[in-house]
Formats: sequence, C-alpha cells, structure tokens
Amino acid sequence: MYEQFNLRSNPFLEDFHEDFPMIDREEVSRDLDFFLNGFMKQASPQMLAILGDYGIGKTFVLLQLLKKLKEGKILGDFKTLSLYMKVLTPKPPTKYFHYLYSETMNRLGLSSLRLLSKEIRGLRNKPRLARLQEIDQDLVKALSCIGTDLESPAWSFLRGAPILASQMKKINVDSKITTDERAEFIYIEFLKTLDILGYKSLILLIDEFEYILTATGAKRSAQIIVSFKDLFDKTNEMIGVGENICKPVFIIACTPGVWREGIPSLMNSVGLGGIYPFWERIYSTYTLKPFSDDETRRLVTSRLQARRIKTTNDAISPFTHDFFPFITKVTQGIPRRTLRRTAFVLDIADQRGIERINRDEAENILKEFNLIKTNKE
Repeated sequence: MYEQFNLRSNPFLEDFHEDFPMIDREEVSRDLDFFLNGFMKQASPQMLAILGDYGIGKTFVLLQLLKKLKEGKILGDFKTLSLYMKVLTPKPPTKYFHYLYSETMNRLGLSSLRLLSKEIRGLRNKPRLARLQEIDQDLVKALSCIGTDLESPAWSFLRGAPILASQMKKINVDSKITTDERAEFIYIEFLKTLDILGYKSLILLIDEFEYILTATGAKRSAQIIVSFKDLFDKTNEMIGVGENICKPVFIIACTPGVWREGIPSLMNSVGLGGIYPFWERIYSTYTLKPFSDDETRRLVTSRLQARRIKTTNDAISPFTHDFFPFITKVTQGIPRRTLRRTAFVLDIADQRGIERINRDEAENILKEFNLIKTNKE
C-alpha cells in the first residue's frame, strides 16, 4: 500500500516516532525562550503553565523544548539540567513525592548522572568540596559510584528502586529511599549538590497535568498538587535565607478546562489548603494557538518526507496546495485531528487510485464518511 504515492506507509497514523521531526512553532519557541531567560534572572523557583486542548500539541511543545535545552539552543549561556515527565503513571502512585523524585532521576537518566559523577570526582575547589561534605553522604557516595563498576547498585539506590542490603554495603550507603519524607529530603540535597557543581536550574517539563483530576480522587489530587507546592516553597525558603541551592523551574502542560474550572472546583471540594497557594505561585499561563495553514503544511510535508521510498522534488505530493488551508479549517488547526483526518483521506485515496489529493477530493471523502458537515447541515 501507498507505493503509488512514493510512501513506505501511511505517515499520519502514528502520533509519535523518533524519525518524525517536530515542527517548530516559531512564535511559541520565542515566547518560551523569553520566559525561561527571564526565569534564569530570578533567584527564586518559577512555574509556568502551558494550556491547550487535547491534540493541540502540548506534548510536542514540551519535547521540542527539551531538545532545544539539551542542545543549548535555549539557555545556552546557563548551566542547567532538564527533563520531561508525565505527572502520573497509568496506575497513580500511592507515594507521590517518592514518585516525583524517582521519575526525576529516571528521566535525567544515566547519561546525565555520569556527567554529574565525573564532575563530583573531579572537584578541586576547596570551598565547594567543603560544601559537598555537608551534603547527605549516601547521595554523594552513590553519585560518585555512577560511571564505575558499582554503577548498577548506585543507580538502583538513586532511583529509589528496590536494593539489597549487600548492594548497599558495596556502595557504602545506609538508608534506602523508600518513603515520601526520605525522597523529599534527598531531592533537596540533590538540588544543593547541583548548585555546588554550578548548575543554575533544574527544569522539569511536566505533561498531562489534567490527569491529576481525572485519574485520582479529590483528596489524592490535592496531595499531589501540594507536593509541587512544597518543593517550590522549600527551595524558595532556603534561597530566601541565603542558602545555596539549584532552583527548580516547573513548566506544566494542562488542558484549559481543568486549569480554569477543575482546579477551582477541587478547591471548593477539599478546601483552599495548599491548592490556592500552589495556584498563586504560577508566574503566568501560556495558551497554545491552533496551527496556521503554513504550520499544517510543514507538519504534513515533514511526515511525508520521513516515509518516502525515494527522494522527490515534489515535497507535498500526493497533496495539492489547496489541501492545506482546507484541512486546517475542518480540523480547527488541531494537529492531532489534522493527522487523523489526513491519514484517513490518504488511505481512501490509495484504495481508490486517486493520484492527486486536492481540496475537492479531500472534502468529498470526508463528507462521504460523515467526517465533516455538509452545506445542508
């Protein structure tokens, strides 16, 4: 199938694949660059909420931001660590702060921890070495073992994963990271360690925040939100009294309905408690706009290019130029919806031997299967 279009497969059926390039929303990139550079000039931790409906591209924006941070295309003048994580697993954890800590380590990954370990072992600055002695030594010892023959047990310890007493003895640590309280303590110690190593910020890109309210009960939702508030507040308090710590920056992606209605409803249900203070700590909200015609064209052509059998000068084939404003309009510029409708149109066109898919062909297919309204409706 799809060979007549010079395609190995239908490139619009997959939401994510590593060889699909991410379409750079230039305005969004500029705006987030502006926010992050502003955050780096502040002493305190920061929070930004990115709002967008389902399918608008919040995940792509976060992953694109992560890529640019790691490549130094954003905040290149600052020493930072960054990670992407989902706010919840399919089965919500019972110990949320432990999950937050463990997921932070998992998402940073061994490559980042090996770099940190190398920096720790190579530290020669006496004041910084003195500060390192004040850090929880279980954390320091485990970090120092990453990149050595003892990496495996050290990695288990640092992630808060199950670890045998014999393995703990090998890396010379005493207390497992199994409780919320221990995880929170080690998280703060980790941020202090990052500061000793010269890191300006730990940037957490947190996706699917809306699932806090849809996947858990009201009381549990409140506890999760308070976990973020507590990490924010503890680091802020330490900075306020002159302690040195790497500040966390939280970039949170959420649907606007949950953000503007669900969280206030939660406050009415369980009380203001730590939820309203969390809300007040959000520096700003940033709403993603639907794709323009040009962004839709770039999305479609990039997918086509990734699945070409052979190179071609006709980048938009089998579509015509009038297809893109049409599909943008009927899908309201929602990228996920655009991909699904385009996948369907391409599939039907392939079955029917349609060589070129213009606006009229696409409209006829979608109307035939009741995927858009007709003029009479």
